Amino acid sequence: MKEKTFFVAAVFLGATLALWQAGMLSPSAPRPALTKPDGDVSAKSSSGAPLPQAAPNRPDSRNVETDAAPALTPDPYANSMASASDLVNAARASLDRVRYAQDGQDPIEAEGRETELSEDARAEYQSRRRAAARAGLEMLLKRIQEAEGDAKREAITALWQYVGDISEDLGVPEEALTALDLAQYDADPAVAGAAKRALEDLRRLKRRLEEGPTREELALQPPAPPEPSADASGHAGGDALQDPGYQKKLAEYEKAVQAFNATQLESLKQQLYEASDENSRSEILQRMGSYRSEASVDVWSELVNDLHPDVRMQAVENLWRSYGDVPASRERIRAALEQASMDADESVAQMASQALSDMAQFEKDQSAVSPAMPATAPASEAADAEAQGMARTN
Repeated sequence: MKEKTFFVAAVFLGATLALWQAGMLSPSAPRPALTKPDGDVSAKSSSGAPLPQAAPNRPDSRNVETDAAPALTPDPYANSMASASDLVNAARASLDRVRYAQDGQDPIEAEGRETELSEDARAEYQSRRRAAARAGLEMLLKRIQEAEGDAKREAITALWQYVGDISEDLGVPEEALTALDLAQYDADPAVAGAAKRALEDLRRLKRRLEEGPTREELALQPPAPPEPSADASGHAGGDALQDPGYQKKLAEYEKAVQAFNATQLESLKQQLYEASDENSRSEILQRMGSYRSEASVDVWSELVNDLHPDVRMQAVENLWRSYGDVPASRERIRAALEQASMDADESVAQMASQALSDMAQFEKDQSAVSPAMPATAPASEAADAEAQGMARTN
């Protein structure tokens, strides 16, 4: 019995010693690789090709300056729990690295130099951009497939933003629309809502890219000023500026600007009526205040009757400032301010009365000066400062 026990112990000790010598029980020995999660960078894309990767010190990491598929840095799957924002930031970094690839130039400078590249170099650059854009897209689509709840909603938002980033390279990819179309039927209402909004917006973007700007969008673009004829040296001299043809184009341009401004003001006025809170109204009023024209006087004269005191106050202030800038509308400005001077809100009435007093003094000063020395308009810096101060204190 003792001999049998001794024999078993000897066999166990010998096996242990052999394993130790082989290094399998050494604490410093490399451990077997764990099974990689589905989201690892070795996962295949829909095309069957491995997704680009750039884990530091890996022998299979890519170099953006030599490979057609640029590396993603940092490796977004080094942590399998990487957030959607981490993924989209990594994808954007990959696009930037393509821009850096042109002789190590700054991204903006490299992009500006793109026009100086040869046709082959430009085609190669664009190919690298598309490869980088595709790699980032594949990552985000995979995250949407795997994630649930808040993580999926965040991935949808990240995809929504990223497709806008790469629309110049890939347009609006159909696989992105397909993924969002499926996600809008998710059981989680927050996920479904985010997917539906993203899908509708990206479909609009796709139509815009395919069809060009709509008539309404073109109407929002300001007219371009005409250019005078240039001489052989490329400079436009005084004769070119006085050319009848150029003067005619300049007059047409000024009319186009006036029409454009009137359209913009009407749009802002409609937005003002639809605004639901004071902050929104304040922002719209600030944008409207930059216009000085007969059309703007028409709008402000109407707004002195608005329901909101803050809107009426802004209308009075802008009519006051417009008195010197829009001589053709002075009678209308005066009539609107006389009405505002009887406003139920004391602050509005006080500002309107001050504006009328200032304008009366302006007319008196103007009648006293020589025609060779025109009077300073009441919408001076001092009047502006006083009007702004009253608006802030009220």
